[in-house]
Amino acid sequence: MELPRNMRQLRLKVGLTVKQAAEASGFSDDAWYKLERGERWVGSEQRLHDIGRALGVAAWQLLAPAEQLPEGGIGVASGAAETPAIPAGN
Repeated sequence: MELPRNMRQLRLKVGLTVKQAAEASGFSDDAWYKLERGERWVGSEQRLHDIGRALGVAAWQLLAPAEQLPEGGIGVASGAAETPAIPAGN
């Protein structure tokens, strides 16, 4: 399963804590931890897009195998946010 690995790799790459990433995507901290460990699925396509937006990538990149990602690993896709969506005040 690529989602947990990609979520964690991206979160660390952009320098977000679990709390920041969870808040930016609308998940609880506990739900985010479970997603990163592969103990929970996102539940809907919209929620996958919420995670991608919070991490600054297109949703498909969260599911892509490493060999299908651009050279250098996961990066910001065209059309994705340039910076992670962190709520104001954090």
